[in-house]
Amino acid sequence: MGKTVIFVCYGNICRSPIAEGIFRQKLGTGGMAGDNVVLSSGISAGNGPAHHFSISASGDLGVDISRHKAKQFTKTMAKSSDFIFTMDEYVKDVILDDFPEVTGKVYTLKEFAYGKGARDLDVEDPYGRPFESFQECVEEISETIEVLWDKIKIELE
Repeated sequence: MGKTVIFVCYGNICRSPIAEGIFRQKLGTGGMAGDNVVLSSGISAGNGPAHHFSISASGDLGVDISRHKAKQFTKTMAKSSDFIFTMDEYVKDVILDDFPEVTGKVYTLKEFAYGKGARDLDVEDPYGRPFESFQECVEEISETIEVLWDKIKIELE
């Protein structure tokens, strides 16, 4: 039976769509797409597209998020997920305040990959910054997902 993995940031136009795209690509190349569901959302999302810099910077890795539409994180998503990976501790805290029943399946992306003792558990939001910040964000998320992958792939098989 497949698992549901959700990546969550603030507006669902920069970091979480990047993470969703990279993780989907990893699932596909790992031959594990199958019944697994990968989504992204935001705690304060509209319904617009991914930021054009997010699309471009992800594209540099061969990850296409050009069709992404922002989605609000909902109670249904919270309940149906197996793993909720937030891009920062603030978003994690908001989710746990709103949906305490998901305690135990919510982690910052870096917390799950590197452990609670990691120095900085946040992926910095590139919104409002130059393109280079988006490139750095894509690189950071990609490197973190590589580490996370080794810890989660057994759950997805």
